[in-house]
Amino acid sequence: MDEVLLSTARMTIRALTFDDVENLRELDSDPDVVRYVGRAGPPEREFIRQWIARITGMYSTKRGFWALTERASGEFMGWIHLITREGMAANTAEIGYRLRKKFWGRGYATESSLALMTKSFSEWNVVEVTALALAENNASIRVMEKCGLRFKETSTLPIERIDERIRSDFSLPERRRMVAYAITGDRFLAEQGAVNSTRP
Repeated sequence: MDEVLLSTARMTIRALTFDDVENLRELDSDPDVVRYVGRAGPPEREFIRQWIARITGMYSTKRGFWALTERASGEFMGWIHLITREGMAANTAEIGYRLRKKFWGRGYATESSLALMTKSFSEWNVVEVTALALAENNASIRVMEKCGLRFKETSTLPIERIDERIRSDFSLPERRRMVAYAITGDRFLAEQGAVNSTRP
């Protein structure tokens, strides 16, 4: 796979490389960035290297995590993923993202998600995309809705998936309530086509 997967008006979506180890550590070092992911502090560098090695092996399957960079500056912004978890149908996928705080509130999460969803539905034969977030993560839920995803169901994040150092913060089940949103490829492409047809 080419290093650059996609380009949008303001962003490049590219393959992660071992040069991103420090970028990823810095991203997860911000407590506000990892507030809703059950993590306390960044992983060790060797863990990140091993993770990147696994991710690059996924690219041939049209799944993985990709780096987001700002086209104007070339600056690392965060990552976006499209993955098929165990138990999911092979032609479905989950989308997610993580951005540095300086890039929040500027539409980047929506822009990159729409681009990757369009490619997955129109070129990779994905038939449904889902997204998950803690119920109190209103910002991520707004992105899901802007991308056309609709509420599907709720669940509870297992306490075992929370970093041991902060499990006490998530001891109440309501703190771990997750919401799932989803949209089919047919619906997404039809709605995006309708939106584009109204633009000058």
